[in-house]
Amino acid sequence: MNVFDTVLADDNFSMIVAAVREGRSIYNNMKAFIRLLWVNLVTDGPATITLSFKPPDKYIMKKAPHRSDDSLISPWILFQYLFIFNP
Repeated sequence: MNVFDTVLADDNFSMIVAAVREGRSIYNNMKAFIRLLWVNLVTDGPATITLSFKPPDKYIMKKAPHRSDDSLISPWILFQYLFIFNP
């Protein structure tokens, strides 16, 4: 049994129209998501590549080692990201 057969088993034409409308809506939403994903990949890709090849800081070995429980994002950085938008 196919989905198409199941939809056509109902004689109510408005149900068929509603199912087609829902299917088209899902398709359009998926297309919009994929477009947004592609735009993010294209615009963020070069910036990410340049950050990955950034040379180390000059005085990196003079700094104390990080603690094992240090978080990647400090509360101050999180505050800047959320409210100031200028890290």
